[in-house]
Amino acid sequence: MGKLKPRRLQVAKEEADREKAIKSACDGVQQGRFPSIRKAAEAYGVHYSTVRRRLKGAKPRKLAHVHQQLLTPAEERSIVRWIVRLEEFGFPPRVSHVKEAIVLLKHPELGLEEEAIEAYLEKTIGRNYVTRFLDRHPELVPKLSSNFDNRRLKQSDPGVTDLQGPAGTEEILDRGK
Repeated sequence: MGKLKPRRLQVAKEEADREKAIKSACDGVQQGRFPSIRKAAEAYGVHYSTVRRRLKGAKPRKLAHVHQQLLTPAEERSIVRWIVRLEEFGFPPRVSHVKEAIVLLKHPELGLEEEAIEAYLEKTIGRNYVTRFLDRHPELVPKLSSNFDNRRLKQSDPGVTDLQGPAGTEEILDRGK
């Protein structure tokens, strides 16, 4: 998959704030608080054309393409709950586990046969699927195994993690006394 983008949470927050501003501008126009669409757009710092399209019934980008996604919103919520639960138990999943869970959710008839799962993964789930999934659910980024392992390593005792050779072994033995 590649390295997870460190700014993902910040970008998601900015998108949520922008979406909230667009909705507020639309609500302001509909409730008559602004004399025009342009004034509402300026007040909330969003584009006039975006507010106008939304008032005419256009959907936000995330909702407009739901029908093109592999999982339905309910299926995605179940995967999110599964990831959160695993992380709470101290077993954060790897990206490969998430892909396998998606395959089993969509096609339980495949069972746990690795060959069938691998064939389906190659055919259906693209290289960047999990990255896009995390774009839709940025709260999961710190819960994946690679990030969890990195946090655990940073919090560990540097004297134990930087052991090299017999001197480190003696240090461990001394600590045990």
